[in-house]
Amino acid sequence: MSFVVGPGETLFIPCGWWHTARSLTPTISVALDSLNASNWKNFMNEVDMNMQKHRPKLAKVVQGYLSIAGSLLGGLEKAGMKL
Repeated sequence: MSFVVGPGETLFIPCGWWHTARSLTPTISVALDSLNASNWKNFMNEVDMNMQKHRPKLAKVVQGYLSIAGSLLGGLEKAGMKL
């Protein structure tokens, strides 16, 4: 699928959808990515795949860190707190 987003228009791309973008003219754009309990495991899996390719020895350490961070952040999210 290919299309042009005009001035003042917004493009919504659902979580997990891969995409690329190319500016046809000088452009200012804003992108917002959110990590939360609903997509944390997908994030961890994506990081793991990249780590296994480039730094396999470090991958387990990073996954352990992300697992702990995800648990802590998920707890804060359930408590209604934001960082």
